[in-house]
Formats: sequence, structure tokens, C-alpha cells
Amino acid sequence: MSPDHPGAGDLLVLSGDSVSARPVADLARGVVTATEAHPRYTPTRAGTREPLRKLGSDFGGFVDDELARSADRPFRILFGDPDRFFYATLDLFPDPMLDRAPRTHVVDAALPIASLDAEARDDFAAWALDQYDAIGVFHGYVTTSDMQGQRKSLIAQAFDRGELAPPDWADPTYTSFDRVVSDVYWVNYFGPAFVDRWGIDRFEAIGRRLTRRPSGAVAVWAADAPPGVDPTVERLTDYPWKAPFYAALGIDAFTHETTAAPEPGQFVPTLQDHRAHGSTDPERGKG
Repeated sequence: MSPDHPGAGDLLVLSGDSVSARPVADLARGVVTATEAHPRYTPTRAGTREPLRKLGSDFGGFVDDELARSADRPFRILFGDPDRFFYATLDLFPDPMLDRAPRTHVVDAALPIASLDAEARDDFAAWALDQYDAIGVFHGYVTTSDMQGQRKSLIAQAFDRGELAPPDWADPTYTSFDRVVSDVYWVNYFGPAFVDRWGIDRFEAIGRRLTRRPSGAVAVWAADAPPGVDPTVERLTDYPWKAPFYAALGIDAFTHETTAAPEPGQFVPTLQDHRAHGSTDPERGKG
């Protein structure tokens, strides 16, 4: 397989995490607005568990019904279009509880690359960015499942070689977000706390394209198309298209082969920093 072209059976995937303090209902309705702005990805089915049921009303009506049913409990829905093998998950919490058991609001989605032409692929990325704006994501990305699979394998191999410090399992959940950015991806979304910490000039100096988001975040494309997996790569840092990010933002800000475990906030903003930069802009999700 060429390093420049993803495999035909690969998935295009997105994931984003948020610690926004905005009400769950506001976040969920922002997702509706972001979804309706991209008709190609308007769901035909949704539910709180599999199998998904056909939507008897529009997606916004379904979300409003689920919000009424969930009251002040965590809000979780699955949605997508099974005919196109498009699936997404949204998890929202009334309180991410940063000081006790940290957790994040999360949006995830996946769609087979083989079903996408260039326009549909780019619209998937645009849909992802609007989702991230909608729930106040502090870090999100779009990449391929093949690339994610290789990343996990390289991390496991680095652990086995003693070149990467394993997680401190005594730490609260998600504290790795206070220490490093998970990786460099095809599309990289950095929230306002990252922009304030590093400055817009550093972001403008890297990648193939950059957009400034309504939320104050930035999205940076590392390549024009999703980079394919190079099977000869042996380390997370071996891909040349990642190098400008390491140079501009600091390699210690990213997961890489090192046994030096950074302190929370040493190289990246903390979850509290991200919470403090959260926006209450009602236009979020319309960008």
C-alpha cells in the first residue's frame, strides 16, 4: 500500500473532547445545528443503544425528546446512516467534575473512505469542525482508522522496548490531556487555550491549511488528503508531515518515544485552562 493513499477498506474517523461548562441542552442543540448545516451527514437513524431506530421526526426533534427524557443525567446518543455505514456517538455530562473524577464530553464518528469522493471527504472534515465548535472541544482530529491502528501498535512497541513511560494508573481519568497532545493528524483542532498559549503565529507557520474557528480555536490540515500508512515507520515521530508541528509547537507537547513524563500543564494547557476558555457564544456550531 502506498504511504500516500489510504486503503480502500479504511475508515475516516473523527474524535473530539470538551470540558465545557455550558448546559447539556445547549451543547446537544449545538450538535443539531452543526449536523443540519451538512445535509450529507444528516442522520436517518438514532437512539441511545443499538439497534438504531428510524427517526420519526427530524434530528432536532429526536434530540429534544432525549433531552427531556435524560433530565439532569448524562446524555448519550448514537446516530448515523446505516445504509452508508456512517455512525456517530455523542456523550455529554452535566458536570465533567474536573477536580474529582475528570471526564470529557466526547463526539466520535466514522465513515468508510471508499464511499467518499474528495468533496465528501472534505465535507466530513468540515462537519467535524462544526461539531467541535458546537460542544467546545479543546482538542479534536480527523484521521484514518488504519493510521490510528498503527499509532496504537507503535505505542505498544515503544512500551515493550522501554522507550515510552506507561501511564500512571493512579492518576485520575484523562489526566494525559493535561500533559500531552495525543498525536499529529490529518486535520488537527486546537482549542482557544492552545492558541493563547502558543500564539496564532506558530499555527500559521505549519500545515497545508489553517482556519480560525468561531470558538477561538484553530484547525490545521497537516496534508491536503488523509496521509496513508507507511508500513516501514517504526516510531510515532517518523512521519515527515508531522515534523513541522513538533518544530513549531514543541515535540514534548506530543506523545512520542520518551520516558520523561511531563507534569500537568508543563507543555500543554490543563483541563482547567480549557474550561476557563470555554465560550458561551450561541452561534457556536454554525461555522
